[in-house]
Amino acid sequence: MNIRMLFSVLGRFLALFGAAMAAPVFVAIIYKEIEALVFGACAVVFVLIGLVLVRKGSAEGKMSVKEAYLVVAGTWIVACVLGTAPFMLTGTIPNFVDALFESAAGFTTTGTSVLSDLESLPRSVLFWRSLSNWVGGMGVIMMFILLLPNMGIGAVNLYNTEVADFMPQKIMPKIKDKVSLLWKFYLGFTVVVAIALLVAGMPVYDAVNHALTSVCTGGFSVASQGIAGYNSVAVEIVLMVAMLVGGVNFTLLVALLHRSSRASRGRRELVFRDIELRTYFLLVLAAAVLIGTNLVLASGMGIGEAARQASFHAVSFTSSTAYSLSDYESWPGFAKIILLILMAIGGCSSSTAGGMKASRALVLGKMAVAFVKKSIHPKQVQSIELGGNTLSESLQGAISQFFFLFIGIFVSATLLISAMGYEPFTAMGAAMAALGNTGSSFGALGPAAGYSAVSAGVKIVLSFCMLFGRLEIIPLLVLFSPEFWRRRTW
Repeated sequence: MNIRMLFSVLGRFLALFGAAMAAPVFVAIIYKEIEALVFGACAVVFVLIGLVLVRKGSAEGKMSVKEAYLVVAGTWIVACVLGTAPFMLTGTIPNFVDALFESAAGFTTTGTSVLSDLESLPRSVLFWRSLSNWVGGMGVIMMFILLLPNMGIGAVNLYNTEVADFMPQKIMPKIKDKVSLLWKFYLGFTVVVAIALLVAGMPVYDAVNHALTSVCTGGFSVASQGIAGYNSVAVEIVLMVAMLVGGVNFTLLVALLHRSSRASRGRRELVFRDIELRTYFLLVLAAAVLIGTNLVLASGMGIGEAARQASFHAVSFTSSTAYSLSDYESWPGFAKIILLILMAIGGCSSSTAGGMKASRALVLGKMAVAFVKKSIHPKQVQSIELGGNTLSESLQGAISQFFFLFIGIFVSATLLISAMGYEPFTAMGAAMAALGNTGSSFGALGPAAGYSAVSAGVKIVLSFCMLFGRLEIIPLLVLFSPEFWRRRTW
């Protein structure tokens, strides 16, 4: 193991983490909050520790896949732990488990919360929550890939363990150029959404925070009533667009916006022909129609209001943002089952959305159809294609294994939460909400209840589920393998 390189990586991360924590200082100064001292002290301490580690470390050498796993999982764990400091030191969340749960919900873009009466809390603390959503959305790893010189294959390993981009096509070959363009788009789109929310009538502070948490499909709000409290169709439309785009493969978006050339025109054609993108949009549309129809027929809701509720929640849950316009816990069971399915599937690969991802669900469906055909025609060769490309058996196997692990973790978490006293559907909803990085759940943990009264054991289970979901399971799961820690495996 290259300890000096790991020191260098951790040091650069801590320096960036401290720099990000300096942002709430300005918010605290604007609103004359004493919390500026807390954020300022934390920022200075983390930056100094980071610089010391960078000085002791070295960016030279190659990073193996195992080291990349350790860096990714370790960085996310460290981010969640360090993110508790502002909550605890300001007294907003004095309990460590609660603070860890809130921090994990932020950096994993899950958006669940133990906080209530948000309007009474320091605005700098709420801004830190929103910022943790935004930073976690694109991924802290992708942020400092740009700052790691001479990493070679190490940068590729970091990127590959951070995102779920297993689609056959390759749009941009240089990893650092790709990450740079992704961050430029991410930042630019956030600014555009903030301006659009201002135009829609949202106050400046609220607009900035909701731009941060909608683009990253995180779901934190600065209003106790959430988006419903604004009662504005214009605001809802802006947020729907932000969430919908947040669930799209960002690589495709960057290719679509790339300056015109013969090559870029080819990329644009590739974008519009992307099967995962079309599946994602079709999933949103189908969910909206099904939910809307169910609300009209089973609840007697007006067509206009049903269309509004169904379309907003279909986008919100498919993108794993889980903003809510109403207490959907009062909806018919059919509509809630649709929301649960959307939690599980999620958005596109290489997006900020959670869930298994639409591409994996599509491949699994094709594999099921091929299996049935193979049973009818044993001698017929069945190949799985996605976007005109034939998927190798090893890739199909990897997707099947991921699905097994996803379901295994979901079932295990459901059983644990049920054993702690919750009804089966409540336990299922909470486990899927955390594993799919969606946040909102059902039953006793529905949108009107929150997680403040949940036991420490349930919060720990859900915090692990959030990390498993955000890291695509493997980088965190391998840390629990004894073989991973044997010296011969490095």
